[in-house]
Amino acid sequence: MTHPKDSPALRVCSTRQIKNGKHLLQVAPRLRENFKPGDRYGDLLPESVLAHLHKPEAWAAIQSSPEHAKLLKGVKLPTSGNAATDPLFKGILHFVEMQFKIQNQGNNVVAVSNADLSTAIDYSIDAATPISEYSSLYGTNSIAISPTTITYGVTLSDNIFTDQDLQDWVNKIAANNNLPTSACVVVLCPQGVINRDGDPGNGIGGYHSMANLPYIFVNVFGQNLTVADAPFYYAQILSHEIAEMVVDPLANAVNPEVCDPCGPNCQTVFLDYFDATGNYISTTQTMPQSVNFQYAFYINGIVQPASATACPAPANACDYSPPLRLWVNWNKYEIWNWLIGSLADGPLWVIGPHGPVPVPPGPLPFDARERAERVRANIIESIRELELIGTELTREKLIGALEKRSQKKGKA
Repeated sequence: MTHPKDSPALRVCSTRQIKNGKHLLQVAPRLRENFKPGDRYGDLLPESVLAHLHKPEAWAAIQSSPEHAKLLKGVKLPTSGNAATDPLFKGILHFVEMQFKIQNQGNNVVAVSNADLSTAIDYSIDAATPISEYSSLYGTNSIAISPTTITYGVTLSDNIFTDQDLQDWVNKIAANNNLPTSACVVVLCPQGVINRDGDPGNGIGGYHSMANLPYIFVNVFGQNLTVADAPFYYAQILSHEIAEMVVDPLANAVNPEVCDPCGPNCQTVFLDYFDATGNYISTTQTMPQSVNFQYAFYINGIVQPASATACPAPANACDYSPPLRLWVNWNKYEIWNWLIGSLADGPLWVIGPHGPVPVPPGPLPFDARERAERVRANIIESIRELELIGTELTREKLIGALEKRSQKKGKA
């Protein structure tokens, strides 16, 4: 890759580096003994070594360093295959408004603005459907985006923190808001605050990992965000991390990283472009400000399973349309529910003889509210289950068809 270090096209994902670092802390006592609060995973080993430690060829370089060979004696890292072994994500993404109070800046509070957070949520609602469709090649999944943000404040002595800090905050956010372990917390980091394990100065765009539940970290490289994100401030990074989290929610180095082969880690990034109704337009390595067509949003390309361990993946493994159109968009279902509820003048409604009617607040002479809530939950779960069954029935056929099409493209 020939992009300069500060190029928007080379804001890479550091998930693999963090996965390898976490695994080393579990299996290498010598490294664990020296790892202290405030340390980053890059302090365990040089980042150039740590990021590739899962590759067999990396061990030859390690053996050439007596110091590293001694630290890693008897250590084995799991290797990812082309297929997903662990289950994929099926849950809700919750965006957090992190408010960083920085003591050595006069207790100045730094945060991504409410408007920019709302834009990122709107973008994610649009992007969730194609991400889920592409990810269905690896297994059944479902993605919903909470339309409301969670506010969480922290105090820092300076503008620096580490992933150790972030894991602690994520666990507290989950506990404070009763989030299930099936949920995912999304943290957008404002300019001027630095995560040492995801330092934008080192060309890091973001990563995903696991605390008590999955979480996503994204550096934001500008303000006044738009869903189309022509300036490349956040959308490629956010879609990259959502997609990789969906396929590998446990972040345990078992399931593959499904965006890296299509860029930007392994090559100039492939971007999938869509119009305002979510229809696929094209996949290209052309940056959004330079494409010669109108688009509404884009996502990071997601590699086909046959090339999931290739770096870089061949173009025909990244350049393809979404393989499956899901019938239900869960965020749109929530909109439908809200619309019907607004007609009934209440968020929880039942069907009366002349249409929807609200379930009133306060005590009721019988358990109408509990029954309505239970029925509504069962309806949602039943439709989701029908979707998952349908995806399972078509998945193998779709994979086979895509592989045949890729072979034909390759021969051509």
